[in-house]
Amino acid sequence: MHERQTAGPTVPEPADPGKNWQDHDYVATWMDRDQHKALLDFPRALTAAILADDEVDPRLIVDIASGPGDYLAVMLMQFPHARGLWADSSPAMLDVAREKLAHFADRIDFQLVDMKSLGELDVPSSTDVVVTSRAAHHLSNEELLTFYASCLGLLRPGGWMANLDHTQPPGTWKERYKRVRRRDQAPRQGPELPSHTHDQAPPTVAEHLEGMTAAGFCDVELVWKTYHTGLFMGRREPS
Repeated sequence: MHERQTAGPTVPEPADPGKNWQDHDYVATWMDRDQHKALLDFPRALTAAILADDEVDPRLIVDIASGPGDYLAVMLMQFPHARGLWADSSPAMLDVAREKLAHFADRIDFQLVDMKSLGELDVPSSTDVVVTSRAAHHLSNEELLTFYASCLGLLRPGGWMANLDHTQPPGTWKERYKRVRRRDQAPRQGPELPSHTHDQAPPTVAEHLEGMTAAGFCDVELVWKTYHTGLFMGRREPS
């Protein structure tokens, strides 16, 4: 197992340190209270199924802003000949991921790199698949386009990208989704987890699709959507 720790951009000190993804206590509490995990098992498996149907036989899968590594685990399970590159800016998440991905440890490289600084990734070869989950909604529209362009640059011709992310619903749909989800979810036990900060509203579905297309992806599609979370996929043009 190779581990390379590359410093990303300086993270501003938040008003409440408990809201910092660098904080081990916050990350542990977030993991314990994550009510999206079960919901997202299906689109992650769907990603792997679509790639398998496309007869993709990846040798390198890069998971950006990987967090605990749930997406990467699904991909490595589906593609036993692939290696994975875990990338995230959080040392606290690195500790979690190394434990959760221990079964795949000899197939994974770990790198501490911010998703806004993908040029700092040490990628050993052309990437066959890039995945990312619940991170790009923190980006502005300009940053999102730059991010998609950087991901495209990592991919070999014909390589795939999948982004499973929260979106900004139109009109009153955000509150409607919240009400319906509250009926579906079991009541939370213990104190409410403080939300991590968002500097702006998440991108809309249209902004994701337009951003991927503008960055140069082809076959761009919203593959799956439930509530305000969608799975966006696209390919780099084959040579």
